[in-house]
Amino acid sequence: MDQNIKTSREASGILVATIDMPGRPMNVFSESLIDSVDRLVDQVAADPEITGVVITSAKSTFLVGADLEMVLGFTRAATTQNQAELHDLCGRLGRLFRRLETSKKPYVAAINGLALGGGLELTLGCHLRVVSDAPGVQLGLPEAKLGLLPGAGGTQRLPRLVGVAKALPMLLHGDSVGAADAVAIGLTDLVAPSDTLVSVAIEQARALGEPKVRWDQPGFMVDKAGIDLGDPAIFDILSRQAGLSAEDLRWNPALNAILKCLVLGLDQDIVTAANREMDCFVDLIRDPGCGNMVRTLFIDRRRAERSFNALGKLSVDRVTVRGDASAAALGALKSGRVEIVAEGAEATLYAAGAKAAAATAQDIALLGSSGDSPSAHGCAVGLYVCANSANGRAIEIVVEHESPEAALLAMALARKMRGTPLVTRGGRSVLADLAAAYSGGDEASRQAVIAEAARAVADGLVQDGELVDVAAVTAGFIPAALGGPITAGRVQAA
Repeated sequence: MDQNIKTSREASGILVATIDMPGRPMNVFSESLIDSVDRLVDQVAADPEITGVVITSAKSTFLVGADLEMVLGFTRAATTQNQAELHDLCGRLGRLFRRLETSKKPYVAAINGLALGGGLELTLGCHLRVVSDAPGVQLGLPEAKLGLLPGAGGTQRLPRLVGVAKALPMLLHGDSVGAADAVAIGLTDLVAPSDTLVSVAIEQARALGEPKVRWDQPGFMVDKAGIDLGDPAIFDILSRQAGLSAEDLRWNPALNAILKCLVLGLDQDIVTAANREMDCFVDLIRDPGCGNMVRTLFIDRRRAERSFNALGKLSVDRVTVRGDASAAALGALKSGRVEIVAEGAEATLYAAGAKAAAATAQDIALLGSSGDSPSAHGCAVGLYVCANSANGRAIEIVVEHESPEAALLAMALARKMRGTPLVTRGGRSVLADLAAAYSGGDEASRQAVIAEAARAVADGLVQDGELVDVAAVTAGFIPAALGGPITAGRVQAA
């Protein structure tokens, strides 16, 4: 029995393949799961008793993309391997999906939860897609947000299914759609109640007969909404239609790569298009900005958020705020559904101008301007809450005097406020200093942020410079393609 995919065969001959990776809260495309799907396709092709396949998940999500540790490995391999070697290494999943869609037996995806990145690309390689009506179901290709492109056929199959106009926001902004919208735009074929999803998918597989995807049929044309891919200004045309700015294109290498995939591939057959997509993927992972974005926005951010693991079930649901709190802090409390009350709070927050007469372990200062400190409010620990940026929200836990109870409550608040945490010591807020140094998107601002971050590390306010990178990028103080101020400073000094 396969460790990642459990199978059962219906009397009709339809094989139900249920993905359930052990030890993971969600299914992701790791090398191990790719091996499992490869064996599944071999089994289906070899067994005449199997008449079709339904692919679903045993978890509350369907499949949420590639294991980004694996992708980071691709970016490292790009520094030593040649084009052919990288094609072979990175193109395996795309080749597998082509095997799946050219099968003479129907494959139907029964999408029971989130289908993102490689998970959605798997469904795009199926002959038909049935999606659950359960709340929270979302389908999308968020790779561009991490500096990547969907390189297992996503840039080619999505516009072939839904047309270029509807594909652009999903490819270039990472927008996702719910079940009803997915059917409305042609991304999925029908919606089914969650309790009958698999049985509906089985019936669809039985009815398909010998399938053939539409782009393998004679005369197929992509709906380009009147766009001429041969226009010399095509990149500008597509960028404007997608609402991309010059700064977007400058600081996210994936956007140009995705546009190139569309221009080079959409007038080609799917095999040629997929090869050109992989050419673009290989070029992209050779760009240092791609590796920086994957590391900072996912690998190191996930490491920062492991700080929440120490909290267990600790939660702060009600607080008293004394004084004038920043709009960012109040907005974060609201978004985290933390109730602001006058009495009975688990934590009392002291904001600017509201110094505590007698601080207790539960008191936490909401820090404002640069130079503000927890002790100015009679507190041992403070929170500096950044405004939401395109990359999320950064929240700093500033420990001036050791107070385990207050520090844990501050961390619990950061989790409730959906922030990426940065823990610093010394009583001075690193993020407040970076905010004061930041003056916009120009080079002078970037250099000021780089210098301020280096000073924070040199002063011992934070030990792990890569976590400063995560916080600064999350807060929007420096482009993710630079890796953050510490990484950018290291590159400049080299």
